Amino acid sequence: MVRIAITGDVCIKRSKKIFLDDSVAQLLSSFDYRIVNLEGPIGNQHSYQPIKKSGPSLLQSEVAIDFIRQIHANALTLANNHMMDYGEEALQNTKNGFTDLQCIGVGNWDESYKPWIVEKDNLHIAIFSFSEMQFGMLSDEWSQGEQSIGCAWVNHHKVNEIIRKYKSNMDYVIAIVHAGVENIEVPLPEWRNRYRELISNGCDAVISHHPHVVQGFEMFKGKPICYSLGNFCFPLENATFEWTQGAIAEIVIEKDCLSIKLHGCKINGNELSIINDDDWQSQLNDLCALLNEDVYMEKVNAACSELLEHYWQLFSCGGLLNPKKIKAKDICRYLLGKTSYVHLLNNIQCESHRWCIERGLMNVIKNAK
Repeated sequence: MVRIAITGDVCIKRSKKIFLDDSVAQLLSSFDYRIVNLEGPIGNQHSYQPIKKSGPSLLQSEVAIDFIRQIHANALTLANNHMMDYGEEALQNTKNGFTDLQCIGVGNWDESYKPWIVEKDNLHIAIFSFSEMQFGMLSDEWSQGEQSIGCAWVNHHKVNEIIRKYKSNMDYVIAIVHAGVENIEVPLPEWRNRYRELISNGCDAVISHHPHVVQGFEMFKGKPICYSLGNFCFPLENATFEWTQGAIAEIVIEKDCLSIKLHGCKINGNELSIINDDDWQSQLNDLCALLNEDVYMEKVNAACSELLEHYWQLFSCGGLLNPKKIKAKDICRYLLGKTSYVHLLNNIQCESHRWCIERGLMNVIKNAK
């Protein structure tokens, strides 16, 4: 039997140490392996220059190193939208600080799309780390050289083939995916379809993070899909209640069975603890219920319509003005040459943004009729 813990996002920019409640320490110590998503490189801001991108660039303090050591992580998933924020040097220096850990989902073309192979008790398990399309992805062999460094893209045309290949030689295949629309309670239908496709191609579980809030999970063909584990340790001032909550996925693998349980965790100030099981199960049941057909699309459409204004702000930063709602500050930005096409690219290339915009616009057109 193999017991694996998979957590959501870790990003610690503070200089204050993070303390583990005994409940967290005991739970994590019960696993054979612990896998953490490291949301961005670690280092001194004066040492690196951020890449040109849309959105914030994250650089973590060295407290993150202490935290990773404190929870005895065995592997880091690095395919995410912030790992390349400060370029190859920051990435490499971060990896150099964890040479005894497995770093999954980043590197050159061969390294980034290669899984971590876990072998224990005569079980062979391939664990992948993928991300949605963001800045820093290895996505296009035609324009990116063979030695380019970046993160594995979940929608690369070879991903299904790679999964089938490893499934033919492994007992189990797990895909950990960094994708989704941030701060909403439900996944987009397009991501539900994609994760089901990963299952159909050989994955025995798909575990996702990135939205910074916990979303529900479901079984497809008898195999679990967790749509968002939320944040594991991402302390912020004035954070919302949902931001402070996260899930730890407990994966138990036997020769003929893979089971899953989600444990709730929360951060309060600088202390990480486990959520009371009764309270947590109530929250989780409510989130899973949102995946039911009678309420699901209502929640999706409401979220996409609400976020459309945010995406128009990004379009205006790229020089494309909203014909229905032109603002004076947008015109000034345009006339002063303060716009950048990088924001247009971000809205178009990122699947979560593009799909959300499409659904938001379809709602506007439908309501206009």
